[in-house]
Amino acid sequence: MNAFAERFIGSVKREVFDWFILFNEIQIRNILVEYIGYYNEKRPHQGIAQKVPKGYTPQKQGNIITYPILSGLHHHYERLSA
Repeated sequence: MNAFAERFIGSVKREVFDWFILFNEIQIRNILVEYIGYYNEKRPHQGIAQKVPKGYTPQKQGNIITYPILSGLHHHYERLSA
């Protein structure tokens, strides 16, 4: 396995599988789909200077709202447009 795959699998183990009791393959797939979306679109990565792989432009004004990820295990915060 290469370093990128090892890093991702380690993140999945620490950030997902250590916190859930999983009963079947469907549950595992559903959780992984949600986590992969979070991992690629919302989560900052150390290897790219704490940036998000998909990229985004933060807004400077507006109310901050929170989006729970994986039933509140993780959260994503955004500002609403003013």
